[in-house]
Amino acid sequence: MGGAVPGGAGGKLCLWNADPGLCTGWNGEGIETGRTGFLSRTTEEMVAQVGRIGELSRQACREAAEKRFSIRAVADEYLRVYEEALHG
Repeated sequence: MGGAVPGGAGGKLCLWNADPGLCTGWNGEGIETGRTGFLSRTTEEMVAQVGRIGELSRQACREAAEKRFSIRAVADEYLRVYEEALHG
C-alpha cells in the first residue's frame, strides 16, 4: 500500500501512490505535485520520485498539514459527517 512519508523525509509529506492496485482509500487530494508531494501511478514512479524530495517546500508542507489536520479542521469534518448522517 502507498503512503505519505512524514517523518522519514525531513518532515515532508513526500510520496503517495494513486494507483488503486497499490494504494487504497485515498485519491491524492491535498497534494500539490512538486510543492507538497508527488503522486505516482506505479511503484517505479514512486521510487524515481524519492530523489526529488528536496524539491518540496517544507513551509508549504507544514502549512498544508496544519490547515488540513488542525484540531479545528478535524473537528469540523467530524461535525460535517455527523450532520450528514443525521440529516441525510
